Amino acid sequence: MSPSLKIVIFLLLLTYYTCSLASSVDNTSESFFKLCPPTRCSNSGPIIRYPFRLNTQPTFCGREGYELSCSADNTVFPLLFSGHYYVKEIYYPNNWISLTEIPKKNSTNCPIQTLSSFNSSGPILEEPDSNLAIANCSERIVEMEGIYGPIDCLTDGGGNGSWVYVMDTSYRMDRLPLQCSISDHVKFARVILGVQEIVERLLREGEIIVNYRVDYGCLECERAGRYCGFNTTSNKTICSSPKPKTKLIDQTEILSLVLDYSLLIQRNELDS
Repeated sequence: MSPSLKIVIFLLLLTYYTCSLASSVDNTSESFFKLCPPTRCSNSGPIIRYPFRLNTQPTFCGREGYELSCSADNTVFPLLFSGHYYVKEIYYPNNWISLTEIPKKNSTNCPIQTLSSFNSSGPILEEPDSNLAIANCSERIVEMEGIYGPIDCLTDGGGNGSWVYVMDTSYRMDRLPLQCSISDHVKFARVILGVQEIVERLLREGEIIVNYRVDYGCLECERAGRYCGFNTTSNKTICSSPKPKTKLIDQTEILSLVLDYSLLIQRNELDS
């Protein structure tokens, strides 16, 4: 066998081994995302992916306690101290989740009271870090920035001198009119939506927006436009690979090119 042919065969074997190894590594790193693809309960429901998982997926697809289920077209999240809630939205780059209370028989439709009784204790949700003040006013007040209402379900229309508003406590409390007094406080999460939208969602839809706990590495991954996952072998979070911007040569294409080249060298050596 000629030296040149030996070199070609060596390159052929080296290329094959390198491609196989690269393929194996890629399959290992991407296997999580193949076994745990994003899913949802309905076309309009939130996308479910790590750290959450649907209860029909393998347990390694999500963190312990982050299991969601489907009830008809609704996505359901069981919370340890507050019961079951519907999930309206999950925003992964900033780790917040929007929840609404599942309607109960004979329950009063008063979202602000729902927030008052909401308990975020446990290992999954972060404790809300901001306050809304509940204000009772003897007269209806004019619209003011940072003060929302009146809250219809708590207001008797002024019959007993009670109009109820909520106020963002990041504003100076002395802005509250003299005819109003603070009766209670409720906690809420200050996420990227802004206080006004959070309060409007709460009063309109009964949405409770709260942050869930997640590794910072996951947040960095999500904010880069990729998906966070988990490698059970290394016991670490992983990040999905970005889509290639250029076409990569397939492994079989490389092998074919090397083989063609080796045949060409053989013919040249025979001719000579």
